[in-house]
Amino acid sequence: LYAHVPFCRSLCHFCACNRVITRDPALPERYLAGIERELSLVASIVGRGPRARQIHWGGGTPTHLSPAQIERLFGLQADRFEPTPDAEISIEVDPRVTTPEQLDALVRCGFNRISMGVQDTNEKTQAAIHRIQPFEQTRALTEGARARGIERVNFDLIYGLPHQTVETFARTLDEVLSARPDRIALYGYAHVTWVAKQQRGFERGDLPDPRRRLEIFLSAIRRLIGAGYRAIGMDHFALPDDELSRALDEGT
Repeated sequence: LYAHVPFCRSLCHFCACNRVITRDPALPERYLAGIERELSLVASIVGRGPRARQIHWGGGTPTHLSPAQIERLFGLQADRFEPTPDAEISIEVDPRVTTPEQLDALVRCGFNRISMGVQDTNEKTQAAIHRIQPFEQTRALTEGARARGIERVNFDLIYGLPHQTVETFARTLDEVLSARPDRIALYGYAHVTWVAKQQRGFERGDLPDPRRRLEIFLSAIRRLIGAGYRAIGMDHFALPDDELSRALDEGT
Protein backbone atom coordinates (compact mmCIF):
# COMPACT_ATOMS: atom_id res chain seq x y z
CA LEU A 1 0.00 0.00 0.00
CA TYR A 2 1.23 3.48 -0.82
CA ALA A 3 -0.26 6.69 0.55
CA HIS A 4 0.78 10.01 -0.97
CA VAL A 5 0.37 12.78 1.61
CA PRO A 6 0.79 15.90 -0.54
CA PHE A 7 0.90 18.62 2.11
CA CYS A 8 3.94 20.79 2.91
CA ARG A 9 4.32 23.94 5.01
CA SER A 10 6.69 25.56 2.53
CA LEU A 11 7.91 24.92 -1.00
CA CYS A 12 11.37 23.45 -1.62
CA HIS A 13 12.35 25.03 -4.93
CA PHE A 14 13.91 21.87 -6.39
CA CYS A 15 10.72 19.87 -5.90
CA ALA A 16 8.58 18.67 -8.81
CA CYS A 17 6.43 16.28 -6.76
CA ASN A 18 2.66 16.46 -6.46
CA ARG A 19 2.31 18.77 -3.44
CA VAL A 20 0.00 21.28 -1.80
CA ILE A 21 1.60 24.12 0.17
CA THR A 22 -0.75 24.87 3.06
CA ARG A 23 -1.19 25.43 6.77
CA ASP A 24 -4.96 24.98 6.57
CA PRO A 25 -5.90 22.18 9.03
CA ALA A 26 -9.09 21.45 7.08
CA LEU A 27 -7.24 20.08 4.03
CA PRO A 28 -5.63 17.04 5.74
CA GLU A 29 -9.01 16.18 7.25
CA ARG A 30 -10.64 16.26 3.80
CA TYR A 31 -7.76 14.15 2.47
CA LEU A 32 -8.19 11.51 5.19
CA ALA A 33 -11.92 11.33 4.49
CA GLY A 34 -11.15 10.76 0.80
CA ILE A 35 -8.60 8.07 1.59
CA GLU A 36 -11.13 6.32 3.82
CA ARG A 37 -13.68 6.21 0.98
CA GLU A 38 -11.07 4.93 -1.46
CA LEU A 39 -9.85 2.21 0.91
CA SER A 40 -13.41 1.08 1.54
CA LEU A 41 -14.08 0.92 -2.19
CA VAL A 42 -10.96 -1.13 -2.91
CA ALA A 43 -11.62 -3.44 0.06
CA SER A 44 -15.19 -4.03 -1.15
CA ILE A 45 -13.82 -5.22 -4.50
CA VAL A 46 -10.87 -7.37 -3.43
CA GLY A 47 -12.28 -8.60 -0.14
CA ARG A 48 -10.53 -9.12 3.16
CA GLY A 49 -8.04 -11.71 1.94
CA PRO A 50 -4.99 -9.70 0.85
CA ARG A 51 -2.56 -8.64 3.57
CA ALA A 52 -0.04 -5.84 3.28
CA ARG A 53 3.63 -6.84 3.10
CA GLN A 54 4.76 -3.27 2.48
CA ILE A 55 3.21 0.01 3.52
CA HIS A 56 4.87 3.26 2.48
CA TRP A 57 3.91 6.89 2.95
CA GLY A 58 5.45 9.53 0.71
CA GLY A 59 4.70 13.07 -0.27
CA GLY A 60 4.74 15.98 0.13
CA THR A 61 5.43 15.66 3.85
CA PRO A 62 3.61 12.79 5.58
CA THR A 63 4.58 14.26 8.96
CA HIS A 64 2.47 17.28 8.05
CA LEU A 65 -0.20 15.13 9.71
CA SER A 66 -0.69 15.42 13.46
CA PRO A 67 0.02 12.39 15.67
CA ALA A 68 -3.72 11.65 15.82
CA GLN A 69 -4.02 11.90 12.04
CA ILE A 70 -1.01 9.62 11.59
CA GLU A 71 -2.69 6.97 13.72
CA ARG A 72 -5.99 7.48 11.92
CA LEU A 73 -4.48 7.02 8.45
CA PHE A 74 -2.56 3.94 9.52
CA GLY A 75 -5.66 2.50 11.17
CA LEU A 76 -7.67 3.01 7.98
CA GLN A 77 -5.09 1.01 6.03
CA ALA A 78 -4.46 -1.70 8.61
CA ASP A 79 -8.15 -2.33 9.32
CA ARG A 80 -8.77 -3.19 5.66
CA PHE A 81 -5.42 -4.72 4.72
CA GLU A 82 -3.82 -6.21 7.81
CA PRO A 83 -0.01 -5.98 7.76
CA THR A 84 1.89 -9.27 7.77
CA PRO A 85 4.10 -9.93 10.82
CA ASP A 86 7.23 -9.15 8.77
CA ALA A 87 5.76 -6.14 6.92
CA GLU A 88 8.06 -3.25 6.05
CA ILE A 89 6.24 -0.10 7.14
CA SER A 90 8.08 3.01 6.01
CA ILE A 91 7.61 6.76 5.80
CA GLU A 92 9.33 9.79 4.28
CA VAL A 93 9.82 12.64 6.75
CA ASP A 94 11.13 16.19 6.84
CA PRO A 95 13.44 16.65 9.85
CA ARG A 96 12.48 20.33 10.04
CA VAL A 97 8.87 19.59 11.00
CA THR A 98 8.87 16.11 12.54
CA THR A 99 8.32 16.14 16.31
CA PRO A 100 9.01 13.60 19.08
CA GLU A 101 5.25 13.19 19.46
CA GLN A 102 4.96 12.23 15.79
CA LEU A 103 7.80 9.72 16.21
CA ASP A 104 5.92 8.21 19.14
CA ALA A 105 2.80 7.88 16.97
CA LEU A 106 4.84 6.17 14.22
CA VAL A 107 6.18 3.67 16.75
CA ARG A 108 2.68 2.92 18.02
CA CYS A 109 1.61 2.21 14.44
CA GLY A 110 4.55 -0.13 13.82
CA PHE A 111 6.64 1.91 11.40
CA ASN A 112 10.07 0.31 11.12
CA ARG A 113 11.81 2.36 8.40
CA ILE A 114 12.14 6.12 8.18
CA SER A 115 13.51 8.06 5.22
CA MET A 116 14.75 11.61 5.76
CA GLY A 117 15.13 14.28 3.14
CA VAL A 118 18.59 15.82 3.52
CA GLN A 119 19.48 16.87 -0.07
CA ASP A 120 22.59 18.94 0.84
CA THR A 121 24.03 20.43 4.04
CA ASN A 122 25.80 23.39 2.41
CA GLU A 123 24.17 26.62 3.66
CA LYS A 124 24.48 28.39 0.30
CA THR A 125 22.77 25.52 -1.52
CA GLN A 126 20.10 25.26 1.17
CA ALA A 127 19.31 28.96 0.79
CA ALA A 128 19.04 28.60 -3.00
CA ILE A 129 16.62 25.68 -2.77
CA HIS A 130 14.57 27.33 0.01
CA ARG A 131 15.24 24.56 2.52
CA ILE A 132 17.26 25.65 5.55
CA GLN A 133 17.99 22.48 7.50
CA PRO A 134 20.99 22.38 9.87
CA PHE A 135 22.37 18.85 9.98
CA GLU A 136 21.88 18.75 13.75
CA GLN A 137 18.12 18.60 13.07
CA THR A 138 18.69 15.53 10.91
CA ARG A 139 21.03 13.95 13.47
CA ALA A 140 18.59 14.56 16.33
CA LEU A 141 15.73 12.96 14.41
CA THR A 142 17.94 10.01 13.45
CA GLU A 143 18.91 9.43 17.06
CA GLY A 144 15.33 9.92 18.22
CA ALA A 145 14.04 7.34 15.77
CA ARG A 146 16.69 4.80 16.67
CA ALA A 147 16.16 5.33 20.39
CA ARG A 148 12.48 4.49 19.87
CA GLY A 149 13.28 1.29 18.00
CA ILE A 150 13.00 2.53 14.40
CA GLU A 151 16.43 1.23 13.50
CA ARG A 152 16.20 1.38 9.69
CA VAL A 153 17.10 4.90 8.66
CA ASN A 154 17.50 6.19 5.09
CA PHE A 155 18.82 9.55 3.90
CA ASP A 156 17.92 11.16 0.57
CA LEU A 157 20.56 13.31 -1.14
CA ILE A 158 20.41 15.27 -4.39
CA TYR A 159 23.34 16.14 -6.64
CA GLY A 160 23.21 18.80 -9.34
CA LEU A 161 21.71 21.52 -7.13
CA PRO A 162 22.78 25.19 -7.27
CA HIS A 163 26.21 26.09 -5.87
CA GLN A 164 27.28 22.46 -5.50
CA THR A 165 30.86 21.48 -6.20
CA VAL A 166 32.80 18.29 -5.59
CA GLU A 167 34.27 19.94 -2.49
CA THR A 168 31.00 21.20 -0.99
CA PHE A 169 29.27 17.87 -1.59
CA ALA A 170 32.21 16.06 0.01
CA ARG A 171 31.52 18.07 3.16
CA THR A 172 27.85 17.08 2.95
CA LEU A 173 28.94 13.44 2.78
CA ASP A 174 31.20 13.96 5.82
CA GLU A 175 28.16 14.90 7.89
CA VAL A 176 25.90 12.25 6.39
CA LEU A 177 28.39 9.45 6.99
CA SER A 178 28.86 10.54 10.60
CA ALA A 179 25.23 9.50 11.20
CA ARG A 180 25.72 6.14 9.40
CA PRO A 181 22.30 5.75 7.77
CA ASP A 182 21.43 2.21 6.65
CA ARG A 183 20.65 3.38 3.11
CA ILE A 184 21.40 6.45 1.06
CA ALA A 185 19.47 7.46 -2.06
CA LEU A 186 21.59 9.72 -4.25
CA TYR A 187 19.24 11.30 -6.75
CA GLY A 188 20.11 13.55 -9.66
CA TYR A 189 18.29 16.87 -9.63
CA ALA A 190 15.66 17.00 -12.39
CA HIS A 191 15.38 20.45 -13.98
CA VAL A 192 11.79 20.29 -15.25
CA THR A 193 10.63 23.88 -15.33
CA TRP A 194 7.50 22.99 -17.34
CA VAL A 195 6.36 21.02 -14.26
CA ALA A 196 7.92 23.10 -11.47
CA LYS A 197 8.01 26.74 -12.51
CA GLN A 198 9.85 27.82 -9.36
CA GLN A 199 12.94 26.02 -10.67
CA ARG A 200 13.43 28.75 -13.28
CA GLY A 201 15.19 30.84 -10.65
CA PHE A 202 18.04 28.32 -10.61
CA GLU A 203 18.93 29.30 -14.17
CA ARG A 204 20.04 32.71 -12.89
CA GLY A 205 22.32 31.09 -10.33
CA ASP A 206 25.14 28.59 -10.19
CA LEU A 207 23.48 25.43 -11.50
CA PRO A 208 26.22 22.84 -12.14
CA ASP A 209 26.91 22.18 -15.82
CA PRO A 210 26.82 18.54 -17.02
CA ARG A 211 30.55 18.02 -16.45
CA ARG A 212 30.56 19.30 -12.87
CA ARG A 213 27.33 17.42 -12.14
CA LEU A 214 28.94 14.16 -13.30
CA GLU A 215 32.08 14.86 -11.30
CA ILE A 216 30.00 15.36 -8.15
CA PHE A 217 28.13 12.09 -8.80
CA LEU A 218 31.23 10.00 -9.49
CA SER A 219 33.08 11.45 -6.51
CA ALA A 220 30.12 10.63 -4.26
CA ILE A 221 29.94 7.06 -5.57
CA ARG A 222 33.61 6.51 -4.79
CA ARG A 223 33.21 8.04 -1.34
CA LEU A 224 30.17 5.95 -0.39
CA ILE A 225 31.70 2.70 -1.62
CA GLY A 226 34.88 3.56 0.28
CA ALA A 227 32.79 4.06 3.42
CA GLY A 228 31.43 0.52 3.18
CA TYR A 229 28.18 1.03 1.27
CA ARG A 230 27.19 -1.15 -1.66
CA ALA A 231 25.97 0.50 -4.85
CA ILE A 232 22.62 -1.04 -5.86
CA GLY A 233 20.83 0.11 -8.98
CA MET A 234 21.29 3.61 -10.36
CA ASP A 235 21.14 5.65 -7.20
CA HIS A 236 20.83 3.53 -4.04
CA PHE A 237 23.55 2.63 -1.55
CA ALA A 238 23.11 0.24 1.35
CA LEU A 239 25.22 -1.17 4.15
CA PRO A 240 26.09 -4.86 3.76
CA ASP A 241 23.69 -5.98 6.50
CA ASP A 242 20.74 -3.97 5.15
CA GLU A 243 17.80 -5.87 3.68
CA LEU A 244 18.43 -4.37 0.26
CA SER A 245 21.95 -5.83 0.24
CA ARG A 246 20.67 -9.21 1.39
CA ALA A 247 18.00 -9.17 -1.32
CA LEU A 248 20.68 -8.47 -3.91
CA ASP A 249 22.74 -11.44 -2.70
CA GLU A 250 19.67 -13.69 -2.65
CA GLY A 251 18.50 -12.62 -6.09
CA THR A 252 15.15 -11.46 -4.77
